[in-house]
Amino acid sequence: MNGKRLFLFLALLLSINAYSQLKIDAEIRPRFEYRDGYKTLLSSDQSPAFVISQRSRVNFGYTDEKYTIFLSVQDSRIWGEAVSKTDAASIDLFEAWAQYNFTNNFSMKVGKQSLSYDDKHLLGPNDWNNVGATHDIAMLKYKEDGFSVDLAGGYNNNSDKTYESNYPLNTYKYLSYLWINKAITKNLSVSVLNLLDGYQKEESDDTVYTRATSGFYANYLNDSSFYSMNLSGYYQYGKSKSGSKISAYFFSIAPEFKISQKLKMIIALDYFSGDNALKSDSEVNSFSNLYGDGHGLYGYMDYFTTIDSHTEGSGLADLYLRLNYNPSKKTNIEATIHNFRLTNNAIDSISTPGVPVKADRNLGTEIDLMVKHKLSTSAELRFGFSTMLATKSMEIFKGGDHSKFQSWGWMMFVFKPTLYKSEKKQN
Repeated sequence: MNGKRLFLFLALLLSINAYSQLKIDAEIRPRFEYRDGYKTLLSSDQSPAFVISQRSRVNFGYTDEKYTIFLSVQDSRIWGEAVSKTDAASIDLFEAWAQYNFTNNFSMKVGKQSLSYDDKHLLGPNDWNNVGATHDIAMLKYKEDGFSVDLAGGYNNNSDKTYESNYPLNTYKYLSYLWINKAITKNLSVSVLNLLDGYQKEESDDTVYTRATSGFYANYLNDSSFYSMNLSGYYQYGKSKSGSKISAYFFSIAPEFKISQKLKMIIALDYFSGDNALKSDSEVNSFSNLYGDGHGLYGYMDYFTTIDSHTEGSGLADLYLRLNYNPSKKTNIEATIHNFRLTNNAIDSISTPGVPVKADRNLGTEIDLMVKHKLSTSAELRFGFSTMLATKSMEIFKGGDHSKFQSWGWMMFVFKPTLYKSEKKQN
């Protein structure tokens, strides 16, 4: 079924079943970008890129006393990537899940869905990416009086198989996790997460290496106080994709200070352990941020979205200062300065090629500026500018020329209207 027929089918289906708790909304999100050092260092002989992308979604949600059904149809494109009048299929299903409520507190949610937990370091929706991130998951959910439990799992195959064979896609063979959240007090909540993801051994039909990640997240939020805090810590163990033993850790500490009613300040550190490239050790000490968000956490220029691969396993420490200012109810201004450093030794392949010399751990400083302005209840204008002041060590991982001024500017229009919303069904 092509995109047009799928859309018409969903619209007809939901119009027939237009019950009292039906909601249809949309999202149109075009974004213009000037890329002169976005994601990677450019050299002096490379020209900046001008890119316009767009994400378009239509969301259908139906809620009954016993169940909820949600469908999200999306088109993600770069302007000009398809020739005009070309019949190129581009619409796909972003989310498609159903939730059945066994009781008021206990439910089951099954299908293609976006995951977002705690501070999104390990499980996040990756919403900046126009495609976004979803998982094929079955989940049991329990929630009552400030206590929540999610037990979820999914098992992947690349085709409709009749016997086990190699899984060639670069993603997990299976994923399972247990997330427990408890409101300790009115202002303090704590979560624990235990997650298992298994990757099939290359060219193997039945060997799967399992990686485990366990840890906690704590959030202290008091609107009447000048001080709030996010704190998290995780340990990673088991086996890597190649079968090596893992022993790695991550922690994040992010205190927030309310300077005034309009101004807040965050001074934070995200720390990922890393491997020592100067030692021959098969044990993996590089912590993976799994399926979490990268954009917004480790700099808007997206140099470090997948921490273990983007630092070649050498780890990362991101120390940052963020100011958040609201001059009015409609406008928000955010300014952030990041300092990036390796947390273990990398080999300096730039200055001394072929000689195993330790690289300077300082990678550079990124400065981000972002402005959001609400045009109406359903429309918002956002724009930003960033620059990466890289050191020579950054060239080890990103190539290019660190002495060149690296910058990135963007503007995005976000339009999220509600197309239809029924009144709640009256008994």
